[in-house]
Amino acid sequence: MTPITLLMKTDTVVIPPNASVAEAARKMNDNGVGALLVVEDGKLIGVFSERDLLCRVVALGKEPELVHVGDVATQNVVSLSPDMHARDCLAAFKQQRVRHLPVVENGRPVGVVGLRDLLTYMSDAIERILDSEAYRLALDAGPDPYDHVGGSYAR
Repeated sequence: MTPITLLMKTDTVVIPPNASVAEAARKMNDNGVGALLVVEDGKLIGVFSERDLLCRVVALGKEPELVHVGDVATQNVVSLSPDMHARDCLAAFKQQRVRHLPVVENGRPVGVVGLRDLLTYMSDAIERILDSEAYRLALDAGPDPYDHVGGSYAR
C-alpha cells in the first residue's frame, strides 16, 4: 500500500490564529491553495478553508479585515499520521467530508493531503491497471507488441 507521504504536499501554507480573514484570503490566493493550516507555537490548532471563509464570514456579512482566522477556522481537525496509507486517507476524507487533511507528527504539521492529490493518485493507478490489462490482452492475442529487438519500429 502507498504511504501518504508520497501524496502529501510538504510546502504547507500556515497562518497564525490572530491574522485577519482578509489576510488569510490573500495568502490562499497568492499561494493557490484552498486551505491554510492554523498554527500557533508550531502546533496545528485548526484549518481555515474556502468553505470557512464562505460560510462563517461572507455569508454572515462579517468584515474580513476585522475577523480573526482563529475565530472562524475549523477546529478539532482530524489529522493524518505520516505512516498512514492512502486507503486510510480515503476513509478519512469520506468520514470527515473535507477536501484537505493535515498530516501531523508530534502535534506539528508536516504536510497536507488534498482530495485532488488523492484522486490524481487513484486515477493514475487505474490507468496503470488498464494499461497492464491491455498489454496482457495483446500478449494473449499474439507476439509482444513492445518487443522490437533486432527490428525497428514500423512507420
